[in-house]
Amino acid sequence: MDELSLPLPCLESPEQRAALGAGLLWDRLYPDAGLFAAALVRGEGRAVARLVEVYGFFLSARMLGRAVWDRFPQYKKYLPPVRRRQLEELWATATRLGWI
Repeated sequence: MDELSLPLPCLESPEQRAALGAGLLWDRLYPDAGLFAAALVRGEGRAVARLVEVYGFFLSARMLGRAVWDRFPQYKKYLPPVRRRQLEELWATATRLGWI
């Protein structure tokens, strides 16, 4: 239990929080990184879409697991149009090749 109450390493310093916020929370979709992380754990579509928008499928899947690929049809509506089209092409290719 003691380890669970420790701050996340990526949120320890104000500089780290600011850098994370600049990339993931620029539009205040979530008020802070902690709430964003909680939304990711709950699998909220908007949060997962933002993570995939910024980090792509492969890194996001390393963070969250296979659900990033499996749930793409559900959360893709939250992606900006150009990024959504790019990821739809990659998702279709990955599906066709049997990666997912």
